[in-house]
This record gives sequence, C-alpha cells and structure tokens, in this order.
Amino acid sequence: MDYYRLKSILEDNVGVPPTVFSEIDYVNKITDESFYKINSLIDFKLTEWKGVPKILRDYLSWDIGSPDAYCLVISPKLKSVLETLTIPKHRYYEAKINLFGKSYKYYVLHFIHDYLDEIIYNKSKFVVIDNIFDNYIKVLPDIKSYKDYQNQTEIQAENLYLISSKKIHFKNHINYDIWGLDGQIIISQKAKQAIQETNISGVEMPNIKDTDMFSYLEVEMPGMDLVLQE
Repeated sequence: MDYYRLKSILEDNVGVPPTVFSEIDYVNKITDESFYKINSLIDFKLTEWKGVPKILRDYLSWDIGSPDAYCLVISPKLKSVLETLTIPKHRYYEAKINLFGKSYKYYVLHFIHDYLDEIIYNKSKFVVIDNIFDNYIKVLPDIKSYKDYQNQTEIQAENLYLISSKKIHFKNHINYDIWGLDGQIIISQKAKQAIQETNISGVEMPNIKDTDMFSYLEVEMPGMDLVLQE
C-alpha cells in the first residue's frame, strides 16, 4: 500500500495560500502527550504577507503560536471528510478566523500518536544517519524492543548520529488513515482519495517515496490491509 505526506500547498491556481497565527502561545497547552481543556475558541488571524491574497483554504498552516504537536487547522468541509477516517486518539478544538469583518468557523484537529509504541520491532528495520552530513551509515540489526531502540539512540547520539526507520511494521490491529511520523502527517490511499473527491483546497499529498525524508521507507500496516479486503 502507498502512503502520502499531508502538507499545505505552496501555491495553487489562486496564488500563495495565507498562513494563520494565534496571539496566544499554545506550545505548552496543546502537546504531543496531552489534550488541552479549552473553554473558548482558538482565535486565528491571517499572517500579513505582501502579494498573498486573503483567500481562505480548507487546510491552513499555523505559524506563530502553534503547538509542538500533530495539529491541523481545517475548515468544516475538511472536518466532515476526516470524520469518516480512522485517526489515532484525537480531539477537535473549535476555532475562528476573522476576515474582512466576517468570522469564519474553523477547527483544529489535534491527535496524539507515537508510532514507536505500536510497531513490531523484530519485523521493523532501523538505520543510522549522520546528523551533520545526513549520510546513511549502516543498518542496525539488533533492535528487538523499544528498550533496545532507546539504548541505541543514546549510543549513536554520542557520535552525533541519529536512528531513522527504514521499515515500519505495525501491530496487526493498527489501521490508521492518518498518523504521525517524525513530526510529519502521513495519510493512507483512502484518505487521499476522500480529500481529492471532495475538492479540498490548500493540500498537497506527495507519495512518501517521492519525498527526501521518507524515500527509503517501507510501511507495513496489516490492520489497514485487512480493512481494505473486507
């Protein structure tokens, strides 16, 4: 099965999409470990960039004030699409964008996911990467558990090396359409098709094989394969 990276488009037929920012800093409020108990709307404003037309898209990038977590700023139209898909533990926060004296309803989808908690280690593969020159060093053959992964991470860090996933083999019950990988949002073929069929604006969905970050990556998600066969 192919997987895709969900990202905001750099330019479309209208021009360069605007980004949004929040005057409140959500870094310590919305995190990669916990949801935020919010009682008010997240108030977004459009970042002022010369030459960028103030036309909203269904998917927008969050600039200043954004949390260090998996979050998507989405329109009600995109929310209705995402609600048909399988997502890790998540929550929607209500938001608004004021534009030309009118308030537009938006949402922030926040999901919590660490793929390292959900993989079969002896079926996955990891490589060592030079953190400075971004060079491939070697395959690590002896990672059989999360503890092994942590130990190797510490060992390789002493040489300024990183551990990266070459093959991710999820546990049999996992069947996410949207999930997180090293800070990036990954989607399934089903998710990509649903987004395309509803003409969602502001998104780009390159195959992970066509990206520099994940060109070498293989993903096995047995649970999703079973769902597609039903």
